[in-house]
Amino acid sequence: RLLRLTGTLEAAGYLVFDSATARYEVGPKVYRLAWLAKDTLDGLTKLLHPRLDKLTAMTDATAFFSIVRGDHRLVIAKSEPEEGIRYTVSEGQLRPLHVGATGAVLLAFGSPERLARVLRQEQLPAVTPATITDPKVLAERVEQVARAGIAFSLGEGTNDAYACAV
Repeated sequence: RLLRLTGTLEAAGYLVFDSATARYEVGPKVYRLAWLAKDTLDGLTKLLHPRLDKLTAMTDATAFFSIVRGDHRLVIAKSEPEEGIRYTVSEGQLRPLHVGATGAVLLAFGSPERLARVLRQEQLPAVTPATITDPKVLAERVEQVARAGIAFSLGEGTNDAYACAV
């Protein structure tokens, strides 16, 4: 099955076989899809970057903006301080929605159907030892965040990293 799938992806241009290294590489169709996706978000990221830069200057901390994609959050824009300790996050980074302060805010103010789907899982996957993995605990947290309009986390997505999300 894997060979058939690989062959199909190669024939369609999503994979390219490099005979020198005997490995597959990402094909041109993947790059094309990435550019199309980037183009759809360019207007939004152009609005976000100056605001994130201002927030970073005011707080001397990394600031980023995420959107929901399925049951994950996708970082589409970020700003890091010039000096000091930086929390490194990459534009394009995906994290499960149940992880950290950002995920809690997105779940609290997102679609009730998505929240119900996430909470239906028996056990949520852990990213770090501090990640909330119990759906009942997550439901309580999301309810608190919905009331407060803000979420905090410590080490839930990255060990020893502190986050505040609104």
